[in-house]
Amino acid sequence: MTPQDVPSGPATGPYGKLKKRDPNQSPARGTRGGGYDELAGAPAAAWEGAAPATLTPAAPAQPAAVGAKVAAAKAAAKAGASSSPGVGAKSVPTIPKPPVPVEFPPAALRAECEALVARYPQRLAALIPILHLAQRKLGGWISPELEAGIAKYLGCADQHVRGVLTFYTMFNTKPVGRHHVQVCRTLSCWLRGAGELTACLKRTTGLAPGQTDAEGRFTVSEVECLGLCETAPALFVNDDAHVHVTPSSLETLLKSLP
Repeated sequence: MTPQDVPSGPATGPYGKLKKRDPNQSPARGTRGGGYDELAGAPAAAWEGAAPATLTPAAPAQPAAVGAKVAAAKAAAKAGASSSPGVGAKSVPTIPKPPVPVEFPPAALRAECEALVARYPQRLAALIPILHLAQRKLGGWISPELEAGIAKYLGCADQHVRGVLTFYTMFNTKPVGRHHVQVCRTLSCWLRGAGELTACLKRTTGLAPGQTDAEGRFTVSEVECLGLCETAPALFVNDDAHVHVTPSSLETLLKSLP
């Protein structure tokens, strides 16, 4: 369309004649609606007789107190002095040092570990059996140093071992008591009284799920299905399964444990 093709007369839009802009309001900027009136976000040039507005926002004045704090923080940072967090101050996060891997496997477990690795086409495939063995034989949990040692032995990253450890609830990443009592809380056991067993443990040992006593005798946990639904409610004490457990039989069992 050439300038000669533009119709003369009042400017019109899809919805008729343009409304006159209120000179007391700044031109709207946006893409709302389908019209060209002020609510539709028409540019200033679309208004009859209006000139595009040029806005130059003034820089906000900085209070003298804030400026003094910024200057003080910069001076402290330059001098290497420590200062409390404030305006302009940046906190530097502490990066933890990676754990030093222990020598793994120890001589007593070397033959057993090598036999597990030989069962798989790749060394890393033996990770879960190796973790089970290490936890069972080396104190009942996997420390960060042991985790790093296993990773080095299998030729993978520490983070890969950490991901497996934290995904499966049967692995412990902190010390546990001599007797790790694990109550199943899944549907069959729950309907048959698993909640009463947890309450019995709290009453008898003083421990809630996830806690270990100061003497290191008991650790209490709630776990998902143990695969013993037909004999619910069930629980494990270390690697030993106990079925058809009642609060009374649980109290007797706890008293029998050294």
